[in-house]
Amino acid sequence: MPNSSMRSKINCPRPLPQACKAPEIKDRSGTECIAGHRVFIYLAFTEPTLLKKRALIFDLDNTIFPVTSIGGELFRPLFDMLRRGGMDEKRMKLIEQDVMRKPFQWVAARYSIGQDLASNSAELLKTLEYNGAIEPFADFAQIRACACDKFIVTMGFRKMQLSKIRSLELEKDFKEIFIIDPTVTKKTKKDVFQGILDKFGYSVAESLVIGDDRDSEIEAAITLGIDSVLYDKENVQRDDGATFRITSYEQLMPSLECNGKS
Repeated sequence: MPNSSMRSKINCPRPLPQACKAPEIKDRSGTECIAGHRVFIYLAFTEPTLLKKRALIFDLDNTIFPVTSIGGELFRPLFDMLRRGGMDEKRMKLIEQDVMRKPFQWVAARYSIGQDLASNSAELLKTLEYNGAIEPFADFAQIRACACDKFIVTMGFRKMQLSKIRSLELEKDFKEIFIIDPTVTKKTKKDVFQGILDKFGYSVAESLVIGDDRDSEIEAAITLGIDSVLYDKENVQRDDGATFRITSYEQLMPSLECNGKS
């Protein structure tokens, strides 16, 4: 079986071919193009890759549950405020989509929301919470049954994120849960990931980061050298850089071996 951690340099044509995609869970081999483009090529193994891990670090939104299932109700006060503040319908349509997947600070910058309106919106978001029932993704049941140490690291407004965690009843399933509220701390997901490894004595090789955002938790994992899984339920995310890409946890579990709890 090929060395699953091996990276080789190859010449790569411009533009990149459509075949240059992040590998599915059984297609582990990766390459880096000397032309300056990081790409991953499909190279299927004759047998599944075995991932021996102690710690699984999860994002929350769109990784454990779909934000769209509650977003219309949860963010309605925000959308009303933005419309009253003069945001046109063309931008509002895009904002309503992106706020389901990205931090509000990113959305405000992307769509040039004025400083005062952005500040007032952030203050509003600090007060919002969701108290109804939330259903996780159906395939998340397999993660709940997994014997690895499990963590959540989520970025967002503390009150809002806590309400989601409680509605999903996640406290019993995770060793620790971390909420990074950018309005009160400058910590990043990279900082928290490193803190988890340091506190519990996990090595980089024993850890796995799972999330839906290439520019957030996946980027942090890449920087630290931790294997990462891009969970792309709707098959819409750009996938360069993640170690693996899946659309269901059913693709991950047969390859995952947990080496006991700490």
